[in-house]
Amino acid sequence: MSSCAVEIGFDYDAEVERLLDNEEPIEPAHALCKFAGVDRVTGWRWMEHGRRGVRWPYIMRGGRRFSSKGALKRFFAEITRRCNGGSVREPETVTLSKQRVRELERVDQQLVARGLM
Repeated sequence: MSSCAVEIGFDYDAEVERLLDNEEPIEPAHALCKFAGVDRVTGWRWMEHGRRGVRWPYIMRGGRRFSSKGALKRFFAEITRRCNGGSVREPETVTLSKQRVRELERVDQQLVARGLM
């Protein structure tokens, strides 16, 4: 089993501790896979091998895997953060041409004239 690279923002061991301490309600992993819209095999792979160096935290009870919706959401958030180059992307600023600005102003005037704005 490969170890998960721990970076600032996601600590696998802390996530597992959170599950063990019952800070959040735990559910069977296969039910959470349905919640996430993925196949059980994909969920198992995320738990065992991870995605982009992040593993979905889980605990074993009676030979079954359990996790929480919160852990799954944090797992997705960390993957997204890593896809974005390690930080949340700032919204891009768009520079409009003078012609486009005039077109938008004209549309705004038409909406105001029709009472839609």
